[in-house]
Amino acid sequence: MNKFLKITIACAALLVSTFALAQTQDQTQTQPQQPAPRHQWKKGAHAGRANPDRQLARMAKQLDLTADQQNRIKPILENQAKQMQDLRANSSASEQDSRARQRTIRQSTMSEIRNVLTPEQQQKMASMRKSGPRGRHRGPGNGQTPQA
Repeated sequence: MNKFLKITIACAALLVSTFALAQTQDQTQTQPQQPAPRHQWKKGAHAGRANPDRQLARMAKQLDLTADQQNRIKPILENQAKQMQDLRANSSASEQDSRARQRTIRQSTMSEIRNVLTPEQQQKMASMRKSGPRGRHRGPGNGQTPQA
């Protein structure tokens, strides 16, 4: 009798757990899907682009920044990242308005950073920006004639 009671309890527990699992799966499948945000921000190669630590490390290497300059630039980059994140979270703005605001944030950030740099570093940064990734990675249609 004791063995029969154990088997009955085990079967009942199995039945209850199976029923509970089926209920949770059913609930997750019937929940309404959230509408996709209006702006789908890129997650590929540009996902970490606004990482202030990576930006600072790259700038420190390319411009030979002093420790003091790095300490002054880091909060500027962190502020830019926060502003960009807030902008992305605000899906009420049109894409055109968002792009204009991004441009303004970037220009303001670069202006603040330039004030920390020496004249030589400012020149180097200007030349890097002109020949930087945007110029190198653009294909036909960037104002340049494709080479045959």
